Parts: sequence; C-alpha cells; structure tokens
Amino acid sequence: MSAGLLNERARDCVALYDAGFVHYNLIADGVYRARKKVGGPLQPEFERFIVAGLLGFDMGRTMGREDRYSLNMGFARRLHDCLVRLRSDLQELLEGGTLPAANLPGLRRAIGRIYDSLSARGTLSTKSFHVGATKILHWLFPDLCIMLDQNVARAFSASGLIDFKGTTQPGYCSQKYFECIQMAQEEVRCFGLARFVSLDEAETPIARIFDKVAFVTGLQTSRQRAWPSA
Repeated sequence: MSAGLLNERARDCVALYDAGFVHYNLIADGVYRARKKVGGPLQPEFERFIVAGLLGFDMGRTMGREDRYSLNMGFARRLHDCLVRLRSDLQELLEGGTLPAANLPGLRRAIGRIYDSLSARGTLSTKSFHVGATKILHWLFPDLCIMLDQNVARAFSASGLIDFKGTTQPGYCSQKYFECIQMAQEEVRCFGLARFVSLDEAETPIARIFDKVAFVTGLQTSRQRAWPSA
C-alpha cells in the first residue's frame, strides 16, 4: 500500500464517507449550488449560506446563540464585517486557481491572514474558531481550501505527513493549515489529477474529495466508529 493519504484505499474512503455521512453531503451540495447561483463566493448574498453550512457541519456551539441568520446582528454580522476587511486577500485566493494548479507559495500570506482573522478569539466567536475558519475558507474556495478538524488532523499525523497532537486542540494554526494545503496539493499531484477526480462524482469540488478521504482515514485511525460496507 502506498504511503500518504491518497493511496489504494482512497476510493473506499470516499464510498465509506458517502454511506455514513449523507447529511453532510446534502449540506455541502446545497452550499456549492448557492455559491454558483448568487454569482460567486464574494457576493454578500452568499454569506447566509456560509452560516448555514457552518451550522450543518456542527459549528453551532462555537458560533454563539444570537440570531445567526440575520446579516444585521450576531454571528452573521461579525462574519460580514470580517469578510469586508479581508476583501483584498479573498480576491487573491479567488484568482489563485484550484488545488492541483495553484501557486501556493504565492498565496501563503493571503491564506495566513484570512485564517488568522477568521480564527482569532473575539472576531467571530468568544472562543478561538480554528476549525470554523477552515470551513469558511472551504465554502468560499472549495476547489482550493480543505477543511481541517480533529479527524483530518489525525489522518495527517498518522500518515506521517504533518505532526499534530492527539488532543482537543491538536495544534491548529495558520502555519499548519497552510502546510496541510501544501501536502494535499502534493498528494493530488502524485496520485494523478484524473485518477483523483474519478474517486467521486464529477461535480464534487477537488478539496472536498480530499476532505472525504482524510476524514475517513482519521476516523478509522481512532477506531471509534463502526463503518458501513462500501
């Protein structure tokens, strides 16, 4: 079996994810459709779909209890204000291309500034918002930015690619998030883009396919869940 996250078991990981997490796929597909419908990720109309995606992907506890859907108050308002401040960096990522082709060193500072702003304690949440920041980045740029949570961090660590701690906060930071994107790019290139895209349906964004493989790998590593047959 090949080393790394993308190996002979990658197709099985995608199938296992699709069998076990139908609700996440439905939510994600809705966000992707909305992204196209409103005319792009930087349109203010898209922000409520980012919020809905965060709630659907289990971020509600760290988002606060206010009215999350109104753009005039609560989390949604804080997100709007933050995205306005980050407009220049967001535009840079929008023009940065897809994960396999992107010049990541050239995007490093923009990715770091966006991550640091979104994740900072007191910006979007009273707590640090590391996992949420990566989910926002993914909803905005689903062909470039991966999601990073405990399962994905565990997968990177267990594969010997990036060192994360086996704790509730495994060491999330903008530097490690950028390293994860770099490693994902290298893995996709080595695996072969056509072969990689064929792991999932044609409309599935590139970074989302990688997320499925990494998420399942991390869960299986933890041996905390019984999986359905692919």
